[in-house]
Amino acid sequence: MGLQPFNGHEIAIEVTATEVIPAYAIVKFNASDKTKVDLATAGDIPLGVAIPHPDEMMPDGNGGLIKRTGYQIGERVTIYDSGTVFVKCGVANVTAGDKCVPMAGGLGAKLATDTFTDAAIATHDDAKINAAINGLIDEVQAAATAKDTVLGKYLVTGVITDLIPVRIKI
Repeated sequence: MGLQPFNGHEIAIEVTATEVIPAYAIVKFNASDKTKVDLATAGDIPLGVAIPHPDEMMPDGNGGLIKRTGYQIGERVTIYDSGTVFVKCGVANVTAGDKCVPMAGGLGAKLATDTFTDAAIATHDDAKINAAINGLIDEVQAAATAKDTVLGKYLVTGVITDLIPVRIKI
């Protein structure tokens, strides 16, 4: 396990995996049991990133031990919730400065550009005003929800399967 967090902070609570969690994956609290974690997916609020200590060992399935590459169900997970950590990228490309959000499998993706459309109102017809205002409210709520899903910011440019440093800002 070569890539360790720099100036990272290990989360102070003890949590266990409800599913197999690979190293450098983004995790979230389990919905029904806050002492457990799951892989984060698109739209989830991230808890942090699972990164084993470089000296941790795990069973190899043949009675031996190997360097830890992730966590099995029921194992205590080491999670970093601040600082600069490495995240496994799950999209074709990200650019330094893009916001990192979770996608399927706990992989990192980039937040789509925040967009707002003008609520242009041609007349003072109540139905049109209501539709325009409701549309704008929906966009504001979606942007606020998207903000909650941001883990942090990518510090370098990378492509799918790269381990990319992310400055966590939860």
